[in-house]
Order: sequence, then structure tokens, then C-alpha cells
Amino acid sequence: MGNILHANAKTTPQIRTKIQNATVSIAILAEHYKLNPKTIIRWKNILCSR
Repeated sequence: MGNILHANAKTTPQIRTKIQNATVSIAILAEHYKLNPKTIIRWKNILCSR
């Protein structure tokens, strides 16, 4: 059973994985994916807390 994203979702599981594995700065990732830097930090911290 796949994940169902809500209508306003900007991040897909693939984008989240790319964010978590990225080595570039948070600002660059936020600009690239057109997301708030707080969103990038949130997804980076999920990886660190596992």
C-alpha cells in the first residue's frame, strides 16, 4: 500500500531521501527545492535521530 500525499504536499518520499542524504548547505537545499529552511532542518533531524 503506497503513501497518499495531501494536496499541498511539497515533499515526496524521494525528495525527503535526497534531502537526508545531501551534503550541501540547508540554504542551498531550501532554494533548490523551494522549501522553507525549517522544513529542510526537520527532515535532516529525522535522519539524525534514527
